[in-house]
Amino acid sequence: MTTPQDLDERFRAELAGLVAATVIRDFDEPVRDDTALTGVQARALYDAQCTSRHLDLAARWLRSFDAGYYTIGSSGHEGNAAVAAALRPTDPALLHYRSGGFYCMRAAQVPGSDPIRDVLRGVVASAKEPIAGGRHKVFGHPDLHVVPTTSTIASHLPRAVGVAYALGRGRRRNPAAGPANGHGWPGDALVVCSFGDASVNHAAATAAFNTAGWCDHVGLRLPLLFVCEDNSLGISVRSPDGWVAAALSSRPGVRYYAADGCDSAAAYDRAAEAAAWVRRFRRPAVLHLTTVRLMGHAGADAEMAYRSPVEIAGDLARDPLVRTARLLVEAGVATPAELMGRYDELGWDVRRVAEEVLGEPKLGSASEVTAPLAPRRPVRVSRAVADAAADLIDEAVDPDAGSDIDDDLEFAEAYEGRPTASRTVSSHRAPSTADDDIPAIAPEGPATGQHALVTDSGQHALVTDPGQTAGQSSGAGAGSASGADSGADSGADSGSVSGADSGADSGADSGADDWPEPATGTGSFVAGPPDEAAASAASILADLAGLTYPQDGPVEPADGEPLADRDAPEPADDNRPNGNGHPPTRAAAFNGRLPERAGPLTLAQTINAALTDAMLAYPQMVVFGEDVAAKGGVYGVTKGLRDRFGATRVFDTLLDETSILGLGLGAGLAGMLPVPEIQYLAYLHNAEDQLRGEAATMQFFSQGAYHNPMVVRVAGLAYQLGFGGHFHNDNALAVLRDIPGLVVAAPARAEDAAPMLRTCLASAIVDGSVCVFLEPIALYHTRDLHGDSDNWWLSDYAPPSEWSAIHVPIGRARAYHSGPNDDLTIITFGNGVRMSLRAAARLSEEGVTCRVVDLRWLSPLPVGDIIKHASDTGRVLVVDETRRSGGVGEGIIAALVDAGYVGVARRVAAVDSFVPLGPAANHVLVSEEQIVQGAKSLLAR
Repeated sequence: MTTPQDLDERFRAELAGLVAATVIRDFDEPVRDDTALTGVQARALYDAQCTSRHLDLAARWLRSFDAGYYTIGSSGHEGNAAVAAALRPTDPALLHYRSGGFYCMRAAQVPGSDPIRDVLRGVVASAKEPIAGGRHKVFGHPDLHVVPTTSTIASHLPRAVGVAYALGRGRRRNPAAGPANGHGWPGDALVVCSFGDASVNHAAATAAFNTAGWCDHVGLRLPLLFVCEDNSLGISVRSPDGWVAAALSSRPGVRYYAADGCDSAAAYDRAAEAAAWVRRFRRPAVLHLTTVRLMGHAGADAEMAYRSPVEIAGDLARDPLVRTARLLVEAGVATPAELMGRYDELGWDVRRVAEEVLGEPKLGSASEVTAPLAPRRPVRVSRAVADAAADLIDEAVDPDAGSDIDDDLEFAEAYEGRPTASRTVSSHRAPSTADDDIPAIAPEGPATGQHALVTDSGQHALVTDPGQTAGQSSGAGAGSASGADSGADSGADSGSVSGADSGADSGADSGADDWPEPATGTGSFVAGPPDEAAASAASILADLAGLTYPQDGPVEPADGEPLADRDAPEPADDNRPNGNGHPPTRAAAFNGRLPERAGPLTLAQTINAALTDAMLAYPQMVVFGEDVAAKGGVYGVTKGLRDRFGATRVFDTLLDETSILGLGLGAGLAGMLPVPEIQYLAYLHNAEDQLRGEAATMQFFSQGAYHNPMVVRVAGLAYQLGFGGHFHNDNALAVLRDIPGLVVAAPARAEDAAPMLRTCLASAIVDGSVCVFLEPIALYHTRDLHGDSDNWWLSDYAPPSEWSAIHVPIGRARAYHSGPNDDLTIITFGNGVRMSLRAAARLSEEGVTCRVVDLRWLSPLPVGDIIKHASDTGRVLVVDETRRSGGVGEGIIAALVDAGYVGVARRVAAVDSFVPLGPAANHVLVSEEQIVQGAKSLLAR
């Protein structure tokens, strides 16, 4: 086994054995005939490589007396410094954990940088470390444009594809934001992403390579340079001879370059060639550097257990630091004595700084550790919502305008058979300051025998007589949501707890008259509207790129010759369907008929309208995913968005959730506002590390220097009638609620959906939040609550002038109750809200009054509201449509216990099972009858 002392002594011996050259080259000349690397550049590489080597030795020394906490080193990989030398310091870099040479070289290109102190502070977990602040040892620094990555191999590659997408295409959709949307990345920057040879086999790497090649195939610009640092080992598992080269060189659409990573001159030349090609043609390439690994995988790795002495000696013979020294000596631009002096000088610098950082403070509390994880500034978020609304308030629109294009409208009359004006829910919603001015379930609705929603004061009641008009009030929670800002933000959350339409449902079947409609014939949600066009993925993305390729695919350019169409100018902004522009007014975006004038809408229609408004308010916003563009989503939720905003802002992706999320992560990092769609909740699970390991950790590992704002729309939960089985009725949310900092929103009703979506988008912009917007599929087209055609699950869409009044802060619940003497509290979410309201209506006929609390936010849970409403009644029934083990209900019960709740509580939850196909699903899912019986059992205690 090679120890730090062995490695140091061997280098000194090799250096001492070098003989000074007789022919001396000029410093500005190449160091040998077959390279462009000059003497000046080679000396800079030597310095960076020596610094990286000494940092590895220092990390082992610090670990020897328990003062260092990270010993994975870059020894043997120092040739990657040549890649940094071949790039510009403004090219964003996402680095492998053995890219120490690259980091030191990049720092040398930026005056005032101190890579020695940066790295050693990371090793000792100093709170002064510039990127992660002692939370992890990573290579990263905003001034160096080095984006921190995790130790999960290859998980950063899909993000790199997303950053390249933003640089190559998406960034141009927001030119007003300036270079790189705030990061200082110029328009011709490229993205470099390094990884190890074992990572080639990782699913995330496969997804990234495939997506990069796919993008290139359809003509989408992607200036991305992958760099594989191949030392032939994944800890102890050897990569088969030739496998890495075969795997990388055969990737369609990704140009392949290879070099000896232990030869600084060869590595520099090949890296410069690859970088020039990527920069010029805006196309992806991979640089395969063969390297060696010295001193084992990490400090505790005894590599003699799985490697022979011959193998280890062979790697030592290829030591890149020795070979760079030999290159300098043979070129005559340095003597062995000079190089030894420089090696020692850098070594002493490293040792001095290591001793200095030993005494620096560590993170001292849980609050310090979590400070950058998920900042919550509710007042700023509320202000951002108000600002977005102000931008969208435009001229008055004739309500009859656009009547000649009704066939193209996304807002078909949802309240069929009744005049729109007869069912106005609220023309002017004003915030309430009374804490208990919240909607209630009245005993009996007038004349109909159904249960209307009224406020405690009895005002603004939603009546069932279609000939009457009713408004509604909006209650504001008094008190701050947990995690809210102190000072001005504290206690300022004015969350909407307003009443909304209540009504009967005809099951999950929405009826063919409602838009977006399910497929006809079964009454179940099988598919959305038919495709608007039969365009293939290639033609759609060709539109996106502003290019047209022949049917047999793109033509490969000759070396050094750019493709004319790849250098074509950007399409001009326009407002035609499928154009690339931004509608000039809100009225234009909605084809002259604003959604607030369309009558009560379904959940799906409301989300569609909210997305349209958001894309108007945020020019940097893009919507993408499987089937979201041409088809408009399998449930029609994104129908018409591509026609309104063009294929550059609304586009279909390839069918891979890892790539979809990675694209979003990178685009968000580069200043865009990505809103990707995951078609079904069950499809998320094969890509969830992109949320856990990458999205949620970015602010944590960069102290907020980098953000990846993103709102992920996910169609999920169960209760689709007659369709899908488990993969289209997934009710597993534990993996999302377990991710620190992730916001999980679950609107049950149209009236909540739009404000909650606006909150998620504003939080992404203001706080860099990563939000999952969980949309209950079975409620997409639901119209009724208690009986057929009562339309009480519909809701009017609020105009921008009312958005501030109905704003819903993160972590605030909504309560429906009938007064101060409620018998019990039902806490639920999603489909459970509708079932619980129906159950409460049945119980009220027996004289039992129930307060139904809709959580709305599943992470963070609205703990304050849970405790308040539970304590008010002393009886709590948790209705949890997720599984009993690991479900949301466990978190609710835990919150009650932690708060010292002394009343009684019980759960009604789904069985620990996957959801089967057909009627068998009823055996494992929560039912209305179970809720009724659960409530009665509580009352009997």
